[in-house]
Amino acid sequence: MPIKTSELTTAQRNACWRLLVNQIDEANDKGLKHGALALVAKKFEIHRTTVVQFWRAIVERIASQNLTFASVEMNSKKTHPA
Repeated sequence: MPIKTSELTTAQRNACWRLLVNQIDEANDKGLKHGALALVAKKFEIHRTTVVQFWRAIVERIASQNLTFASVEMNSKKTHPA
């Protein structure tokens, strides 16, 4: 079994952010679809709690700046086209 790390590179954080944003459950404000955290953890071979901490930090940062996920996602697409 591969060793799980809790450190992500900047590129991995960006990819993690994109995966999580794609897993937002529209019916649940700021909530993720069931299994989203485990999916991202498995993809990056990190522990699920690392993804939880990452997601919580994102939610707090967005809330503290009075932004919405939609506005942040739109800005992210403009500055980093897929």
